[in-house]
Amino acid sequence: MAEARRGYTGRAGDTKDLLGLVRDVMAPFQARNQLMQYADEIIFMDREVEIPDEYRDTTLEVRLPHALHTVNTIAAALSVNPPKIHFDPVTIGDTGLRNQTLREKGFEAAWERQQHESQRRLTRQLVYSQVAKGEAVAKTIPRARRAWGEYYEYAGTTRRELYDRVEREHDYSYEQSDADYTKLTEEYKRNIPYPIASMDVPPENFFYVQGEDGYTCIVEVKDVDYYTCLERYKGEIGLSKNGKVVPAAMGVSVEHWRSSMKGSNTLTLRVYEVWDSEYCRTCICGPGDNFLRGDGHTLKEWKHNYGIRETNTLRGPYFHCFGVSTSSRRVESQGLSLIFGFLRMYEMLNSFITMQTQTAYRYAYTAYKRKPQPGLGLADGVMALAPGVESQDGQKFKITPGSIVPWDLDPIELGKGGIDLEKMIAFARETLNLALPAVVQGVVSGDESGYALNQASHLARLLWDPIIDNLEFMLSGRVGFESWLIEHDLCEAVYVLGELPATARRRAPGRGWLRLGPEDLHGNHTYHVKLEPMTPTNDLIQLRSAGEALRLRIKTPREVIEDSGGNYDENREEWLVYDIEQDPRVKGDRINKVLQKLDIRDEEAIRQALTAMPPSGGVPGQEPMGLPGGAGLPVEPGAGLPVLPPPPPNAAEGMQPGLVGGVPGTPTVPQAMLPQPGM
Repeated sequence: MAEARRGYTGRAGDTKDLLGLVRDVMAPFQARNQLMQYADEIIFMDREVEIPDEYRDTTLEVRLPHALHTVNTIAAALSVNPPKIHFDPVTIGDTGLRNQTLREKGFEAAWERQQHESQRRLTRQLVYSQVAKGEAVAKTIPRARRAWGEYYEYAGTTRRELYDRVEREHDYSYEQSDADYTKLTEEYKRNIPYPIASMDVPPENFFYVQGEDGYTCIVEVKDVDYYTCLERYKGEIGLSKNGKVVPAAMGVSVEHWRSSMKGSNTLTLRVYEVWDSEYCRTCICGPGDNFLRGDGHTLKEWKHNYGIRETNTLRGPYFHCFGVSTSSRRVESQGLSLIFGFLRMYEMLNSFITMQTQTAYRYAYTAYKRKPQPGLGLADGVMALAPGVESQDGQKFKITPGSIVPWDLDPIELGKGGIDLEKMIAFARETLNLALPAVVQGVVSGDESGYALNQASHLARLLWDPIIDNLEFMLSGRVGFESWLIEHDLCEAVYVLGELPATARRRAPGRGWLRLGPEDLHGNHTYHVKLEPMTPTNDLIQLRSAGEALRLRIKTPREVIEDSGGNYDENREEWLVYDIEQDPRVKGDRINKVLQKLDIRDEEAIRQALTAMPPSGGVPGQEPMGLPGGAGLPVEPGAGLPVLPPPPPNAAEGMQPGLVGGVPGTPTVPQAMLPQPGM
């Protein structure tokens, strides 16, 4: 009897059942997606300002970029530094430290390479999503079948050719063939894409069922260009004339794909990826399919090994975190964005500024009115007054500057917005400063000390700590899953181009190829990712605190170095080399070697030695006659020194006894040649 299917989607037999399950998973997230859409409209200024209908045609609408500026500033501050990866060594000694350094440098370089290959700054995308929408989702998945498809063929062909060479050549062994195989395949892997890809997923497209042990089912919804989607799954799906996704044998030809999509207002196909602990099932719907009726086509399911069998949960490939975590159990309020409480205030400020702008625009141009001159109608025997103003209401007159008119002109008192409008605008601005304090924006007054400014900035940034903590936790799990994939899914070494670890021979930082293989991981995949959105002043305070903790022996040097974002192994190597180089003995030896290599001789010291040497029959300190090296002439070393006279003819016989017991090759003076007392 066949074993019952264990996954969450095991109860879905066909496409209709699968899409029904998808609707059930997506239903609780409707309010969350509406909130995210509302936030997007406020941030990107797509939401209309509330204006009464009778004034809308004549009102100038104003939409301020306050929300966009707040999100941009906070996201930039939190992602200013790239993430640092830390791994606690599991082996004692230098071996564990070298493995720690390799993992940290290797996975930092791997994350950088995945960003380049996806052509997106994934860290900034995730932080922006957290700040603006309150959630962030990353996806890391192996792509060895696509990226390493040609490599597997090359590896198989190379292996067969090397084994054939072993059979043909007797002096070529299997050990040599294995070494050549490793060299050729490793070089080939350096020139092809990285076999693991990472991307950010819009949180409004991410739906899940979470139990006590983790995620039991995940649904990702995405719209893909119809040509890209049909070309990727060519041979499995096709497109009908009315825009429905059908099996490939029932679809129209490639030339008619565009005409099939013309009847709809979209050029994309909707793809549903449904993951459980054992399988991934993909369903594709076209513009002519009815999602509520269960129309669409399900591709062949794919069995993966990312699940944890004991708990029926997913280890990956999705990693999700909230912005500001709350204690709410409602899906829409479990995680909130930093500007959640200010969204309505942004909209209100737009309305107030629109009112003020309309008042200024409407009453900016002065209007005048005519009125009779004073004394009109009274008796006057001297000069007749100007006639009265006789004109119809609304009649316009053109007045030339400098001309005399028979009436008086007074400006009309124009309308005003009122003092209450000014108060409400000031109140809205003051409230919005809570989302982005002035000290964080760099707006400071001149009467505050530097310490006070730093403390104010530090306290303001504490509001962002929940976002950083959640993102660090999520990225740590993602790195652990990537490490797990290398050991259990790829089962081969990968290469990344990154910063090489510092050693005694290579102290200066440099770039090169880093190799990460299953033998380097040993089943331990626990990492810690650190983000550092800090200012230089905060760094100085942290360094002083670390120095005090080290002095009081509260922390070890390893803890202080790693808390500061450094690598203990590299730091120790570099300081050891520095201390050795500063030793006086090492300095003197290096100076002597350099002087010998350059053949530098102290001519002045030689001159002084020659001057102090008394010649035969001379006086010490007086230069002998005929000695080379007079004033202004260089002295050649050894020039002018007395030359020993040649030995007498019978000196060889007298010297033989003196050679006995001495150092071989060193002549000694015989006793007979020594001067005797009284001679």
